[in-house]
Amino acid sequence: MKIATAMFSSVIEIEDGDTFSLVIENQKLFRAFLVDLYSQLSGEEGDMVLSENNTPIPVNKNVDITDHFAPFDINTKNILSSVSSFMEKTALNEEHFSETAELLAQIERYVSELCFDLPFKPECKKLSAAALIKALQPSIANDYISDIEAIIDYMSLVLRFSKSKLFVFVNMRSFFDDGEMEMFVQSVRHKQFRVLLVESAERKQIAGTGRLIIDSDRCEI
Repeated sequence: MKIATAMFSSVIEIEDGDTFSLVIENQKLFRAFLVDLYSQLSGEEGDMVLSENNTPIPVNKNVDITDHFAPFDINTKNILSSVSSFMEKTALNEEHFSETAELLAQIERYVSELCFDLPFKPECKKLSAAALIKALQPSIANDYISDIEAIIDYMSLVLRFSKSKLFVFVNMRSFFDDGEMEMFVQSVRHKQFRVLLVESAERKQIAGTGRLIIDSDRCEI
């Protein structure tokens, strides 16, 4: 996967298992790069070109961006929606269909029994697996020892429910020390993720990572 933009001359290449750090010390360029990225994530056109095997691919379908780490919340809107959708499909598959139908029928009978002593015949909307799962509001238990573990699981879930992704993390180095980042890079390599760290300040380079520094004068190092 390659990233090219008219904002700087270098082309960034990220393969499976790679963590690449793009350090942009020029504030205007840092802001412009992120504005362009977020615009394309919203479906708008932009300067940055993302390509796979030299073929351009849409940013909004192939990039996942994270810029909140304090705290990091694995239960994003997209993740929760994907989990619920997966559960709905599973509830109606061949293995679970009969059990799901019986459970829904039991709930409807239970509601009728609750109204037994009332002077009317109860009428309820037909209960569906989707409505039941939505009412239960399933989420992922946040019992992680560290945020790095939660971030790795988040990435696994994103790939579980979507196509191949480039994960972009904005100023992640400002929230995690070198030891935590080394653990992160090792996990990325082990799980064959693709990661771009967009940073506004230079820090110690973590072993096994690529890096491009664009200083305040826009010189590329």
